[in-house]
Amino acid sequence: MRKAIALISSLLLVATLATPAQSAGAKYSVYQKTLATFSSSATTLTTQQKAQVKATVEANPTAEKFICTGIRYYDQPMSVNITVRKRAKAACEYAKQLNPALSTWFQNKPTKARSYAGKVLLTLKTARNTARPGQKVGSLEYPSCDSGSSQPLTRVDNKNWLTYSYDCPTDRQTPEEALAYNPQPSDLDQCKLIETSPGRARWEDLTAGFPASDHPYRLSDGNHRIAVIPVQWPDLKGELDIMETLKPAAQKVDDWYETYTRGKVGFDWSFYDGWITLPDESSNYSQSETQANTDQHGEENTRVIDYFWSNALEASDPYVDFTDVDMVFFILPTTQYVSNEFNLWPPHAGVFQTDEGPIERGFSPGNYHFRDGNEVSMFWIHEMLHYFKLPDLYWVDQNSVKRSAYTMPGSIQGFDIMSGGITKSLNGWLMWLAGWAQDKELYCLTPGNFQESSFEITTIDQTDESLKSVILKLSETSAVVIESRRQTAFDSQIDQRSRDGVFVYHVNTAIGHGEGPLTILAPAGRTLIATLKGQGQQLTALDAVLYEGNSIDIAGYHITVNQAKEFSDVVSVSKIEGWVPGSSPNYVCHTKLNRDLTTSYEFSCPIIY
Repeated sequence: MRKAIALISSLLLVATLATPAQSAGAKYSVYQKTLATFSSSATTLTTQQKAQVKATVEANPTAEKFICTGIRYYDQPMSVNITVRKRAKAACEYAKQLNPALSTWFQNKPTKARSYAGKVLLTLKTARNTARPGQKVGSLEYPSCDSGSSQPLTRVDNKNWLTYSYDCPTDRQTPEEALAYNPQPSDLDQCKLIETSPGRARWEDLTAGFPASDHPYRLSDGNHRIAVIPVQWPDLKGELDIMETLKPAAQKVDDWYETYTRGKVGFDWSFYDGWITLPDESSNYSQSETQANTDQHGEENTRVIDYFWSNALEASDPYVDFTDVDMVFFILPTTQYVSNEFNLWPPHAGVFQTDEGPIERGFSPGNYHFRDGNEVSMFWIHEMLHYFKLPDLYWVDQNSVKRSAYTMPGSIQGFDIMSGGITKSLNGWLMWLAGWAQDKELYCLTPGNFQESSFEITTIDQTDESLKSVILKLSETSAVVIESRRQTAFDSQIDQRSRDGVFVYHVNTAIGHGEGPLTILAPAGRTLIATLKGQGQQLTALDAVLYEGNSIDIAGYHITVNQAKEFSDVVSVSKIEGWVPGSSPNYVCHTKLNRDLTTSYEFSCPIIY
């Protein structure tokens, strides 16, 4: 099994490239940005990459030094240095074109973090005495548009969706002084919320609470072998360069699982380099999106899935060795509109025989996962998490063709890999439930052991044993979880309100799968914002990130962010004097009770204690 080195190595890489922004005696403050992935052997900038360089230059108008570093994976041939160096040169030349006063320098460096390989890291140095007003030096850098008080959004973006445009990437306020660090001993067993959902009790599957699922079809931790096989039809051929998409996607899956399972799950990949032709014309494999999403286990959908897998495995068997293969990922021509997804969900799907043994797990993504703004790697990551019995965090009755007009798709608002959206992290609660988070990464607060205290919480993507999640138990089936996040290489790299800050979410294990067991909470006064995505597409989500000085009061507890650091946040949790049960919430959320935006309501939250 691969060791979880990606994030640690990435930090080591950054440390070798520039003076750390946290260094008290440094002459410069440092800003860094990684450009979007380059395709294959490309050495010129895409429109997206140019926009990222431009945004970086404009965000740092007083920067004196602009360093572009092409990154090569350490065991790649030295010839790759030429490619990544050309990419770095292109980035610096474009920055110089935008701001001729910049002192630019391009270089190349090796890394052991696969997620950085082939990319370009931008490093800007600004003399400390020229820091912009509003910029917090020695901590996370905030833009000059921030002020010491809340800045409500006023520009309506879409009146039907009740969305607002944001003027500033963050909403930092003057923070409270952090409480002393003074926690009582933590007993994690006390925070193991009891699974009481009737639906989950019936199916014994995809739990959100404890005890964790011991379903016989749960995929075990460890190494698993995956066979990736492109298949085509006689009347619909595949693309010649599909491996240029699939192999980097597989590497991204490896890096993601190394990070969020803390190295407990890994994969060995084999790729069939070519296209295997299926028997029969494509029309015989027709499966509509409606059919797949409204009657997944119905007779018609089951029939076409069985037909596809029987034929695809039979056609592949002469060319592919299926010995010890745990999962098969078939890839159809990316422009096809024949099928939606041919996925296997044991024990509801059949078991298919090959010369080397049975196959009962696998996926075949539809063309949706190859469109602009989507990634097949995220499809693989999300769907495989179901094999580890982790639940969807969107509302299943609002998925795909079942969406109602002007209705929010889920209570976690796209802030998690299990809900779709921009943020691709896995939350600490499900990491703990799956047995991946280490005990030292969690702290349990209960009414019985509560002592007001500050906590420094490290971002959830760091793989060390530092504290990642503070769990505030409210009842046997509910809790509030506090976590730190920073944008990662897995997240969608698009124009958005900053998601570098603190996430606070509510867990309710009495709510069933696909009904919203996890709900993101936003500070009072926050609204929906529209985020740009791809060619004119937009994602609507709650403006939920807590920046410095932001706070939430819930169930008689006050949660506030005291300080933002480069890879961590300091938060304080205290009791509210004179709190009255049933008080109106000072936070915003969406549950099934207020997800319909056609109903007039103020931005509030039905979760009340």
